[in-house]
Amino acid sequence: MPPAFLSDSALVSIYNPATSHKWRSLAGGRGMFIGVPADLMRSYWSVQEREDYCWSACVQMVLRVYGVERPQSEIDLRGNWINLFGLFPDRSGTRFSIENNFNEFLFSQFISTHGEGAPAPNRLLDEFSNCRPIIVGYYENPLPHHAIVIFGADCIQTNGGTVIKTISVADPFPGREIVFWDSEQLYRTISSHWCIHAYN
Repeated sequence: MPPAFLSDSALVSIYNPATSHKWRSLAGGRGMFIGVPADLMRSYWSVQEREDYCWSACVQMVLRVYGVERPQSEIDLRGNWINLFGLFPDRSGTRFSIENNFNEFLFSQFISTHGEGAPAPNRLLDEFSNCRPIIVGYYENPLPHHAIVIFGADCIQTNGGTVIKTISVADPFPGREIVFWDSEQLYRTISSHWCIHAYN
């Protein structure tokens, strides 16, 4: 059975030192956290340096997960090409702005795959189980369109299968940092996503 979503359940945190996951006890099943630990993701978090640089900050965070440091201005240059005379210092990102930073022309270290809407729950958990954060774009008031990095999920194992309760988010908007979203609420707002893999 494919993973499902659950929006209302009380969780009690329990840590199992024998694994990299946080196990949780709750009525009706046992749960775990799958993905990059939030404390580790905080060390990769970056704030967007300009009003429209949410996408650039998200690319920067994912690159940091893989050990690559790249300034947001260089991410903008790689993504949107040359900014003649600096006329557009705050450029928003497109699908290709993100992909151009991973799918480089000759000797690319990464491959980025774009998808419309939210990733399928099975794909989401597969990426998180391999500690691969995903960049997503979503619609949010008062921001018309905003980019964030999702990097983990609290899941419940039940007799009926895996249920996804919350999704961990690294939000580059000033003052937000690491936040936790109800999975159903976030999935309804996602417009696109990028899965990034590193070549070994």
